[in-house]
Amino acid sequence: MSRPTLVGIQHTLPSMGPDKQEALVKTVLDEYHRLREEGLELIPGFRDLLKSLAARHFSFAVATVQPRKSVEHGLGMVLSEEEMSLFKAIVSGEDVRRNKPAPDVWLVAAAKLGLEPKVCVAVEDSEIGVTSAKAAGMFCIARASEWSPASVLYEAGADLICRDYKTLAEFLGQ
Repeated sequence: MSRPTLVGIQHTLPSMGPDKQEALVKTVLDEYHRLREEGLELIPGFRDLLKSLAARHFSFAVATVQPRKSVEHGLGMVLSEEEMSLFKAIVSGEDVRRNKPAPDVWLVAAAKLGLEPKVCVAVEDSEIGVTSAKAAGMFCIARASEWSPASVLYEAGADLICRDYKTLAEFLGQ
């Protein structure tokens, strides 16, 4: 949903009462964690992109609406220790007052890397994420998908759209 689960459910199902919304959040999160434990996988090409950018001495941070514990656990499931060490900061929705589409998580991530936002490249996969990164003043590469078509990502302000990370990694490797 590109936002905390409760906020997404409140936004998507406003007529559902608070008690039912909270019960649905529990159901959604329980199922999410069950499915994740069964076989969380990296998006194809992500590892190639990470290696390509690391070879160019990029600094990495995660800027997400998801809870830190969930992000760290998920990354630990799919990345090696060496790959995990590339991430100098993980900024979650718990670390900011305003979440995406506000720019706060991106601004805090840039600050933790010791960089000005204007020299940062955000990699996003949702309209809300692109809006957030652009509001922070960052160049934004967005990955189009069945949930986030290229037209929606461009309209949100994406500077570059890719269909998959492997192609983007190959492009950057040239």
